[in-house]
Amino acid sequence: MSLSQNRCTLLRDMHYIGKLAVEPDFQGQGIARQLMQVVEDLARNRGKPAIELQTRIELTGNHAAFARLGFRETERTAHKGYDRPTSITMRKVIRKPALT
Repeated sequence: MSLSQNRCTLLRDMHYIGKLAVEPDFQGQGIARQLMQVVEDLARNRGKPAIELQTRIELTGNHAAFARLGFRETERTAHKGYDRPTSITMRKVIRKPALT
């Protein structure tokens, strides 16, 4: 059994996170936060200025969790066949490490 699923795509100007899920029995242990930190570090090391993801509009707990990780809503879109928004795009700007 896997604890989580995470798929990250490298795009020209950002990393896009396509899937992130943690098995219910393992939720609340910081696994998603740790996975997102790895993605952020990877993006920073590759010189990408941002990480972007989408979450379904009804998953309000996910919106709040991603906001706590520094993501901000940038867009609402509708899947084909819908006349209302079904997805929220969220983006996190990657800060370069401070020079010491």
